[in-house]
Amino acid sequence: MKGEIQQWLTWLKGVSPIYITLIEVGLTLLGIIIASLVVMIVHKIIYNRLQKTSKLWDDTLFSALHVPLQFFIWIGGLLLAAMPIQTLCPKTKLLPVLTLGLKIVTVIAVVWFLLRYVRLFEMKLMNAVPNPKKKKQMDKATTLMVGKLLRIVVAVVAILLVLQLVGIKITALVAFGGAGALIVGYAGKDMLANFFGGLMIFTDRQFTVGDWISSPDKNVEGTVEHIGWRITRIRAFDQRPLYVPNATFATISVLNPSRMTHRRIKADIGVRYDDVGRIKGIVDDITAYLKSHPGIDTNQTLFVKFVEFAASSLNIQIYTFTKTKMWMEFLDIQEEVFLKVAEIVASHGAELAFPTRTLEMPKGLSVVKQ
Repeated sequence: MKGEIQQWLTWLKGVSPIYITLIEVGLTLLGIIIASLVVMIVHKIIYNRLQKTSKLWDDTLFSALHVPLQFFIWIGGLLLAAMPIQTLCPKTKLLPVLTLGLKIVTVIAVVWFLLRYVRLFEMKLMNAVPNPKKKKQMDKATTLMVGKLLRIVVAVVAILLVLQLVGIKITALVAFGGAGALIVGYAGKDMLANFFGGLMIFTDRQFTVGDWISSPDKNVEGTVEHIGWRITRIRAFDQRPLYVPNATFATISVLNPSRMTHRRIKADIGVRYDDVGRIKGIVDDITAYLKSHPGIDTNQTLFVKFVEFAASSLNIQIYTFTKTKMWMEFLDIQEEVFLKVAEIVASHGAELAFPTRTLEMPKGLSVVKQ
């Protein structure tokens, strides 16, 4: 056995370096093909099994990993396969270049994987069916914000790593960037204010895409269509787009009717002064009607009260909440209530009041019709 090994070593020394290099390159290429096929088969088996689970991160992880890993196997493998050529050309500086290229390919593959994972996980979250058991669920706007922020962080770190690999000192770059940031910050303070305003919207979640919002401080009202890093696009009820800088929302009050739990019916009904004796019966009947109405939420504040001696009427206030918060359904219920109130007033022999004037004539003065 020892003699056979010695013979093989003797033969190997006699082989031309070119053939040895070709053998190394060939074995490396063969290893690339085998590794690629193994990764492909393992990915298909595991990914199909993970898709059957309810977790989002596991199948997303393997789906995001497959393409960057194949990229690393092939490009990194080809760089490795080219390294033995250095022995044939010792005067060239091929090996350092290939080594640097392998490091850069590794960074690209890792960054590519992270970006794909963030993007795919973001899409999974946005398309996922809401779980009613979870009280706090990430909305689409927050999901998009977190995804963009993570991608920016990954891209910045990747750029810094590549610069470090090619020999550029990051410390000097950071120091220069700090001075430049002061200049850019002063020149673009409005842009930065809008950026942090958008960040506040995403974190505070005072409204999201699809919400109907309004502001008592500004003439802003409509449905939110898009929340960007600089502006928020709102579609007004006349279908005109309204573009609001995000910094504005840091200084104004915002109403979000989309998150209301009920809609309120509040109305003052005027009855004639001649019907003062019928007020009590009218109030009781309207109260009983509202409490029996299927569209009225009796667990909320509900009252019907005689509240005012007005100039031309005795005012009865109706205050209650509907179960629905849908606008058209609310209008239907409110219309039904108002018509029934008018019917109750008439059933008591009373009439709804309207503004009137009484003119007293001096004695001896009369009006003559012509």
